[in-house]
Formats: sequence, C-alpha cells, structure tokens
Amino acid sequence: MSHINLTAEQIAVVQHPTGRHARVLAVAGSGKTTTMAQRIKSLITEQHVHPQHILVLMFNRLARLQFQTRLAQVGLSPQQQPPVHTFHSLAYRFIQQMMQRGTVPNATQFWFDDERIFYHVNVAITRLERANAIPTGALDPEEAVTAISLWKGSLIPPERAGYRGDAFIPLVYAEYEKLRVQQTALSFDDFIPLTVGLLEQEATVAQQWCGRVRHLIVDEYQDINFGQQRCLELLAGDTADVMVVGDDDQTIYEWRGARPTYILREFQTVFAGKPHTDYTLSRSFRFGPVIAQAAYNTISHN
Repeated sequence: MSHINLTAEQIAVVQHPTGRHARVLAVAGSGKTTTMAQRIKSLITEQHVHPQHILVLMFNRLARLQFQTRLAQVGLSPQQQPPVHTFHSLAYRFIQQMMQRGTVPNATQFWFDDERIFYHVNVAITRLERANAIPTGALDPEEAVTAISLWKGSLIPPERAGYRGDAFIPLVYAEYEKLRVQQTALSFDDFIPLTVGLLEQEATVAQQWCGRVRHLIVDEYQDINFGQQRCLELLAGDTADVMVVGDDDQTIYEWRGARPTYILREFQTVFAGKPHTDYTLSRSFRFGPVIAQAAYNTISHN
C-alpha cells in the first residue's frame, strides 16, 4: 500500500498490529477519518479480513455517511466495505431482529421527537399530581426529561434512580416508564438499555452477537456514555481487537452523560484481555499557527 499522503503518525495507526487494542488520541483536523479508512482498507486488502468481521461505530448519522463516502474514496467498493453504524442504528437493527423473533414485544409507537417525550412526561406528572403523589406545579418537565435521558444513558432503571434535591423526579421516571410500556413505545434513549439488557440476560442472543467481530473501530470515543461503553464491551467480547479514536481535550457531551474517563484512563482497564498500544495524531490540517496560538493564549488564562 502507498502511504505517500499520510504522516508517520497516521501510518503507524494504519499498520497497527493485530491481536492488540489501540487508543488513538487525535486532535481536531488531524485526518482521523482518512486514517481510519486506510486502516480498514489495510485490514481488508492486505490482511484479508472479511468486511463482515469488522464493525465501525460512528457518533452520528452524518459522520456515518461521511465515513462511508471516505471508504469509497480510498478505493473500497460497496462489497468491500464493512458495516458502519451509529450506536442507535446498530441497536435499532438488533431490536428489530429481537422483535421478529418474539424476544421482545413489537413496538407500536416510536417517540423520536422531543415534543412527544415532553408530552408523555407531562402526562406522567399530571397522573402523579392527581394521585397526590407529588405536589401540584412542583416539577419542571424539562428537568424531568433531561434526568430521564441521563438515567437511561447510564443504564439506571426507575427503581435505582436518585435525584439530589428532588425526590419527586424519580417518581416521574417510574410513571413515564409505565406509560411507555403500556403503549409499547420506544424512544432513542431506550435503544441502548434494551440492547444491553438483552445481551446480558439472554444467553442465546449473546452467543449470536457478542464477540462475533474481529475488529471493532469506534470514533469520537471521548463522548461515550456508560450505556454505550457497556454495549461496546459486550459486542467486543474476548475476541475483537478494539481501536478507539477520539480527542481527549474535546469532550462536549458530559451534559448528556458522556464520560471522558474512558478515553483518559479506563480504556486499558476495561479492555484488559489484550495488550494495548497508544497512538497520537498531533498534526492538525484544519487551521494554521495563528489560530492555534490565539487558542493557546486564551486557554493559558483559564
């Protein structure tokens, strides 16, 4: 393979040896998408890894589409490209399969928009107020919606939910879940908890899904929350070589439950079954020295 357009740091990632996990710390604009695409091309064309033995997880749908485009640009035909998913699209595919098998009830509603979730949280609050379980007008529905999303992202069910300074919000969570189950509804926030629960509790399901890939590549690892991390652990099993890519200085989704500790400290302890190698992509192609110096000057006063 020609690496004429890659830096020495990028080449090191592309040539990462099999049988080891990898953590790639990449600054903004460092060409990580190209590097990951070339890594996959190397696995498929040089090491003859079947595309279906590789799983790529991207942060959102736009990143997923852009990455698939990049795979084509580096010379991989659609037949050569591995599955590329977001966490939600992978979980949705999994849940659909479980519904077809009858493992879980068929969802009759999907609460994918914020308005619908907000509406049902308000219904839960109204029910509790009418039952005198909570004081009338004491709760902010938006605060309850945020709390419920965080609990689900952290795999915390209603019976284990706690909220500092407000004991009523966990009650809303429990009532909201009753409504959701009664209406056989699913929201985006339910995809990962349902997937993780089935993989942990159903042995036959775990045999079919866990440890089935040889290479698991994860983008934007700095913004992983607990539920997504647990999903990764189950999918990887003891088999997959896990390569995580992210910027340890750029976690911006802590308000949504992201845990930068995974990329900073815990990756090696969580995935402890194989040796690890750390890489850096330290050169940014996105901006020049003036912007970098200005940013440094600003941050130095923090």
